[in-house]
Amino acid sequence: MIPVPEYLKEYAVNAKETRSKQKISFSLRCPCGCERFAVCKNYFTKQERDEEKPYYDLLGEMYGKDRDLYKWVKGEDGVAKEYKKVSRNEDIWEEFIMPDMPYFSLVLSIKARCADCGREFVLFDNRFHGYDGVMCEEKSPERMAYQPHYRAYGNKVKALSVTVENDPSLEEFIEDCGEVSEETYSNSFSWITIRGTDDEGKKSSILSWETA
Repeated sequence: MIPVPEYLKEYAVNAKETRSKQKISFSLRCPCGCERFAVCKNYFTKQERDEEKPYYDLLGEMYGKDRDLYKWVKGEDGVAKEYKKVSRNEDIWEEFIMPDMPYFSLVLSIKARCADCGREFVLFDNRFHGYDGVMCEEKSPERMAYQPHYRAYGNKVKALSVTVENDPSLEEFIEDCGEVSEETYSNSFSWITIRGTDDEGKKSSILSWETA
């Protein structure tokens, strides 16, 4: 049976595996017994968005309507360098340096806060959870130490449920990915879906995310 991710075990109840044995679903309950939560998602401040702008503006040019003005040339050392055309009418190219993506870009983090006792816990953070978050070797210290900013997402919900997809067993995961612990396997799911149910019984999708 696919395990509940280790970091959510304290809150998981009523776990059920799908017939295909590729997914497991469970509800969430605070240790205080409450099943009502406020959900918060991370956001980027204006200063952080300003830091991202040069990178994403240039990326938009390189893959947008002006993409024919850019090219990559692999040197003798095997490293590809970026070049930009001086003008559309001349076949003259100049090398340029692509600005780095800010270390905090692409961070996605969601947490829940118990409506009764106020206890908070992380539902998902793509730096630490899911296949790439756990198994990826390229993790900059700045990115891992980054403290996200959160704000409320929607209204308080009456219930939260989580579904994760993973290899059916630790043995199959090890066969595909190498020797790992049960905890590593449980947290290395390839897909996560988080759903909420409001006081009127209406269900909504909070997150559906491929992690590999």
